[in-house]
Amino acid sequence: MVRINRQGKFQQVLGLDASRQLGLVPVWYIELPATELSGMLAKLKESLPAEPFDLAHIRRIVKLETSEDKGILLRLLVCSQGLVPESTVQELVGSHKLHSARVSKYQADTKEESAQWSQESGWPISWRGNPAAVLPVLSPETQKQMEEWVERIAKSDRVRALVVNPITNELLADECEQKTTHPLNHAVMRAIQAVAERERQAKRGNPESENYLCLDMDVYTTDEPCTMCSMALVHSRIGRLIYIRQSTVSGAIDPRSQLSYGLHGRPQLNHTFQVWQYHLEG
Repeated sequence: MVRINRQGKFQQVLGLDASRQLGLVPVWYIELPATELSGMLAKLKESLPAEPFDLAHIRRIVKLETSEDKGILLRLLVCSQGLVPESTVQELVGSHKLHSARVSKYQADTKEESAQWSQESGWPISWRGNPAAVLPVLSPETQKQMEEWVERIAKSDRVRALVVNPITNELLADECEQKTTHPLNHAVMRAIQAVAERERQAKRGNPESENYLCLDMDVYTTDEPCTMCSMALVHSRIGRLIYIRQSTVSGAIDPRSQLSYGLHGRPQLNHTFQVWQYHLEG
């Protein structure tokens, strides 16, 4: 089910998997005593190539039962089917019988979705949470503050970016894209550089200052950022991104854009953040 979070003129841009249904990947698994687990894991790690699917969200080991004669029995996910020939997989696991199963292709966005997909697929998902997938509520005061900053850049004839401290409502940077071929002249990159220079100047008077670049700051921009700018926002650990226009070809945020990256909400990266799109028509 597609989830939509629209508040006033702002609509949250959710992560890549927010509107996906359960997708399944066929895998091989075996059942073995817990005493054999470490040796089998080492053997599989040494012998199998990298997976074509990101299955980090899948519980690789599932406890089945405990008995006096067999001890603890485990179910171990070996690999996705097709990674190597079935005969090779059987050779690796030795006398253990190969079983077939299907696991979720995607990480679930919510705990409820994780439980539902685990039940439907028959294999449990490890859900660790995803802040970019949470549906937050914007207070009227926050909406008013955000709208004032958006209106400041809405009529700009060039791509423009602001960095704002949401606590103090202080403007930290205001930059426009420069018409050159140099990639660092993108508005978002220039704004981050401006904040970095501001930090350097501040530390000259306070050497013990340990502020992190753009940590928890709001970034406003006229256009959805490209891949380079989006990754810079991830590394800068911003708190929130607000933009007006979707960049359907080069945008790296909205999963509906051509690239379909959704970089703001990927659990594999070291940071996630909220994104909102402002609708001028209300």
